[in-house]
Amino acid sequence: MPNRTYVFAEYPQEGDVLPASMSGGGEVRGDLAAAQIAAGATGVAGVTSGNPGSIIMPGGDARLATRQYTWATLPAASAYIGNAFVSDIGSHGSLWRSDGSTWGLVGGLCVLSQSSVAVSAGAVTTEETLFSMTIPGGSMGPNGALRVTTLFTTTNSANTKTMRIKLGATAFAAQAGTTNATWENIPQTIRNRGSEASQVTFPAANAHTGTATGSAITTGTENTATDLVLAITGQKASAGEVLTLESYTIELIRP
Repeated sequence: MPNRTYVFAEYPQEGDVLPASMSGGGEVRGDLAAAQIAAGATGVAGVTSGNPGSIIMPGGDARLATRQYTWATLPAASAYIGNAFVSDIGSHGSLWRSDGSTWGLVGGLCVLSQSSVAVSAGAVTTEETLFSMTIPGGSMGPNGALRVTTLFTTTNSANTKTMRIKLGATAFAAQAGTTNATWENIPQTIRNRGSEASQVTFPAANAHTGTATGSAITTGTENTATDLVLAITGQKASAGEVLTLESYTIELIRP
């Protein structure tokens, strides 16, 4: 495969992912001395004259030129222009891009977690957490959203079973059901509304219906600039009945 050139705003630095061997014609070009390229940028064979910051990769594999970070070590958007792979957001990490003013997900969304391994509430009448995860502070941004889809099964009886989706201390879905055996949540989307501390979503009590309702929207004031726990919970009026979280999908939307 032919080599291809990928141009970056900066020269290779520590954390860059470069080929372990630059054989086959790959090289890093830049108007810098070799000593000015950080030692942590592995696989650099040499520096010659050429376009500053361009990287020529054997086989043209652009993935090898993507810098990797954790969310905590990701540079400020104002200090970085280009793509970055964030290893701890998403079930297999996620690709982000900075335009010099803000970070956004490439493609606009990523799956944070998904499972179809059933988890059942115990023989109690108190609220129980069936799944939880931490949403990293700042990852939603002022206009991002979390989309949560769930599938529950319950005992078909007149006793109340309550299924909740909570971010921080706020229940953004709280569906109380009785004479049904299966409940699939029409994706409940928790949206930041121009502020990291202001949310809006479909009425919490109608989360499993997805139809028009006379109920008011549900709002929240959770500070998503800080780490928050997203939890899916269940609660039964009768301890001996069944309430099971059969499946869930949690997505981060960050255009």
